[in-house]
Amino acid sequence: MLFVGNLASLSEHEAVDVHYFPVSLLIMVAILSAKLPTSFGRAILVTLCYMLIEALVVGILVVIAIILVVIAIILFGAALKGSGI
Repeated sequence: MLFVGNLASLSEHEAVDVHYFPVSLLIMVAILSAKLPTSFGRAILVTLCYMLIEALVVGILVVIAIILVVIAIILFGAALKGSGI
C-alpha cells in the first residue's frame, strides 16, 4: 500500500513502504539471472542501471510537468490581470 489511512494519520505510518525496494530488486535480479545467460552479480548491475534510467526518466517528466504548470499559472494570471477581475 502506498498510502495508509487518511492524510491526518500519515505521521503515524510510513507514506511509502521502503522495505519493498530490496525485495523487488532481488526478484528482478533473480528473474534476469534465471532467464538470461548472466551471473547474479551482473544481473544486479543491470537492475541498478535499469532503476537509475527509470528514475532519470521520471525526474525529467516531473521537471517538464512543473515547467508546464508554472507556464499555465503565468498565462492564467496574465489573463486574469487583463480581464479586470
